[in-house]
Amino acid sequence: MPGPAPEDTPGSLRTLADAVARVQAPPPEPGPGTAGVLTLFSADDDPELVLTVRSQLIRQPGQISFPGGEWEPGDASLVDTALREAGEEVGLRASDARLLGCLPTSHLVRGVRPIVPVVAWWDGVGDLAVQDAREVAAVRRWPVSVLVAPESRVTALHPGGSAGPAWVIGDDFLWGFTAGVVDRLLRLGGWERAWDRARVIPVPARWRRW
Repeated sequence: MPGPAPEDTPGSLRTLADAVARVQAPPPEPGPGTAGVLTLFSADDDPELVLTVRSQLIRQPGQISFPGGEWEPGDASLVDTALREAGEEVGLRASDARLLGCLPTSHLVRGVRPIVPVVAWWDGVGDLAVQDAREVAAVRRWPVSVLVAPESRVTALHPGGSAGPAWVIGDDFLWGFTAGVVDRLLRLGGWERAWDRARVIPVPARWRRW
C-alpha cells in the first residue's frame, strides 16, 4: 500500500497515513509463529487509539495491548489476522476498518515470533466492547491528547535492566512492546510533545507477571 494517504483519510490522521506509507515494509509470509496486531485510530479531531486490557486468565495478565494475536490457518495474511482478532476481542467489523499500511515487523524478546503492527482507522461511531472475557478484561480508547500529555509519559525501567517508553494513565501502566509501537505512532503522526525522559519508574510487579 505505498503512496500518499487515501483520499478518504481524515485530516487528523493524514500526517500519520503519509508517514506509514513511507516507512512500511512488506509483512512476512503468514504462517505458524507469526502474529498481527491492529493499531486502530478513530476518525475524530482528537483521534482515539484502541487498546485492550488483557484478562487475568492468559499470559501477561492485566497488561495493555493492541487487539491481535497469532496467525491461524484460515488467515490469508497477517492483516487478516489482526482484523480477525480485533473482531473476536473488541467486536470491530473488518469492513469498518480502513487500512493505512503495516509498520516494519517487530520481534518480542521473550518469543522470537515476528509481529506485524497493522495501522488502520474507523469512524469511531458506536461502542467497541469485550467479546471474550477469557482473553480481554476491558477496552481502552485513549485520545492522542492524553497519550502525548507530558504528565502521562514516563520511562519504564524493565526487569532486565533496559529502559523504554511507558505511560501512566489512571490505574493503567503501558510499557513494553505495545508502548514502543505507540511511541513510534505518535512520532509518525506528528503528535509527539516534549516530556521528561528522566522520570524513570520501575515496571510495577503487577505488570511483570507472565
